[in-house]
Amino acid sequence: MRRMALVGTACLLLVMTGCIEIEEVVTLEKDFSGTASLDFAMDMEPFAAFTAQFKREMEGKEGKPTQEEIDLVRQELLASQKGSMNMPTKEEIAKDLPPGVKLLESKAIDEGLKFGGNLKVAFDHFDKLQQLEVKQKTAGEAGEAESASAKMGFPEKPFGGLHFKDEGATLVMSGMGFAPPAEMSSAPSLDDLPPEVAATLKKIKLVIKVTAPFEVVEHNATRKEDKTLIWEYDYDTLMSRTPEQMQEGLRARFKK
Repeated sequence: MRRMALVGTACLLLVMTGCIEIEEVVTLEKDFSGTASLDFAMDMEPFAAFTAQFKREMEGKEGKPTQEEIDLVRQELLASQKGSMNMPTKEEIAKDLPPGVKLLESKAIDEGLKFGGNLKVAFDHFDKLQQLEVKQKTAGEAGEAESASAKMGFPEKPFGGLHFKDEGATLVMSGMGFAPPAEMSSAPSLDDLPPEVAATLKKIKLVIKVTAPFEVVEHNATRKEDKTLIWEYDYDTLMSRTPEQMQEGLRARFKK
């Protein structure tokens, strides 16, 4: 029973983690213009072996899955992902950008069970980041338009989680706070998980960097390098955060 509980929880964790590696970088200038980039990458390959093992557990079978079983799951995963990473072209993204935002880079990576992409823009004011949307559509099962970004975890609002507020003497930054599901509070130790699952979860990396030419008054970043505040998390640090810390998210105050 303990083995089944661990496998079930680990399966939930793998599904919930979405993008395994995410890096978001925002650089502000004194006039509140600047650049923002988002890079993400995910490798679902280890999920094939884990899912095959999970199926055997559910069927009451013992031992490790055969290569044939793993290959079958891999093909099922590939079929389910096919066509869903439908990132717009540079021209399509540029056409939908709000006034004051310019596309600098855009690239989609779709290599079977390995996928990701990057987006970099320049903006004339940080408020424009909240207006930026990457519209992606693909055919749903019922023939209706379905959001590919929602299906794959690619954000339609890449920088919607960051908020800047000009308070006159200071500039306040906040964002990316969320309430973790109850299942996360009882997440298993990596030592208790199957090797392929533990190896995948160890790759989870979330990095947010904010560079501004202002004096930092207060912040909850994990580290600071000159004018850059860095929030950097992996599986262990994410699991060690309290619900209050998770809800608080990122926080910083700058003196202008």
